[in-house]
Amino acid sequence: MPYNKKGPSDVVDNSKKKLDAMIKIDAKLKEESSDAEPVNYGSKKEPLTTTELAAQLKLYDSINTEYDQAMNAVSAVQNRMEAVENTLKEMNKMILSSAVGEFGDDSDEYEALGGTRKSDRKKPGRRPPTPPAQ
Repeated sequence: MPYNKKGPSDVVDNSKKKLDAMIKIDAKLKEESSDAEPVNYGSKKEPLTTTELAAQLKLYDSINTEYDQAMNAVSAVQNRMEAVENTLKEMNKMILSSAVGEFGDDSDEYEALGGTRKSDRKKPGRRPPTPPAQ
């Protein structure tokens, strides 16, 4: 079963919109005054400019790509496991079918291999007649 890629969350989408707006604001201020610094939306200790926000978005994209690659690898392993399970299922059917031919469907060997002996199967009983509807 193929893995569906994880899309960006609302937080990431909102951050990209904010980055675009911050870039426009910085460009407008730069037009008005050529020596204008980018607006710091954080503090002096922890600045928050377009540079910091763009770096975080780039980090997110990198991690998201890594995540998608890991999930694709997991999906490939899961597909291989399911293929082996299907092969085992077919082999089990073949074993029981061969056991019926070799030992019979009422044999101890057939039961040991996981089959239900013919004599152990529940016999269909008579159903009581349904009373006529009044």
